[in-house]
Amino acid sequence: MNEDCKREYGKLYGRNLEVDTAIFNLTFGKVPSLVEYQEKAVTAMIAAITDEVRRRKPNILISVDALVGQVSVEQGQNSIEWANKGMIDVILRMDYMKHLNINLADDLRGRLDNPDSLNLLISNMSTEELPPGQKHFARDGKWLAETISTIHSHWPRTGVRFTFKSI
Repeated sequence: MNEDCKREYGKLYGRNLEVDTAIFNLTFGKVPSLVEYQEKAVTAMIAAITDEVRRRKPNILISVDALVGQVSVEQGQNSIEWANKGMIDVILRMDYMKHLNINLADDLRGRLDNPDSLNLLISNMSTEELPPGQKHFARDGKWLAETISTIHSHWPRTGVRFTFKSI
């Protein structure tokens, strides 16, 4: 653990970073000061990277892959805020399930200043539909066509990204 971070955390919160980290790990992120500290640190990192990239290439599109809606600020990830503040242009929400979580996507889009900045990242690799002991397999073309059609019928101006895994 970085000594500068320990000092900074102690100064900001009057708490011990090592102790709070242990509590955080035992309580699945239930240490508000550490959650805030991590979220601010990750956001500062995203802002610094964005500023430098845009200084060099002002018209570049900046995106993040995220489990927005599933992983919250306990992990430092706050992509909705990053998009709304213009730090990023696109959120690629990893939705690798066989059936899209349309309600979650609608909720997330409602929290964005530009709802179309939320794109779905889908994969042909099996996930939750696996019975115990079964190896992963590639989903078929019919699934891909239906999934892309569903995305475009619900959100016609949003993008779709696809990861392809061969088995």
